[in-house]
Amino acid sequence: MIAFRYQGAPGRVIFGPGAVGEAGAEIEALGCSRALLLSTPAQAEEVAALARRLGRLQRAVSAGRPCTRQQR
Repeated sequence: MIAFRYQGAPGRVIFGPGAVGEAGAEIEALGCSRALLLSTPAQAEEVAALARRLGRLQRAVSAGRPCTRQQR
C-alpha cells in the first residue's frame, strides 16, 4: 500500500425532500458562478434534470462510463 495523507476541506451536506431545489442558492452562497455536475450513468437523468433547473449556474454535465480493460 502506498502511504498518503488527505486533508479534506470543510464540507456541508444538505439532504432531504426538496434539497435539490436549494442547489442554486448553495452555489451562489459559495460565491461561485457555475457548478460542474457529475454522475454515474445510472443517475444521468437526475443530473440532467438538475442541470435544467440550475440553468446558467451549471457549466457542464457528465455521466461517467464504466472503465473497460482497454481504457485502464
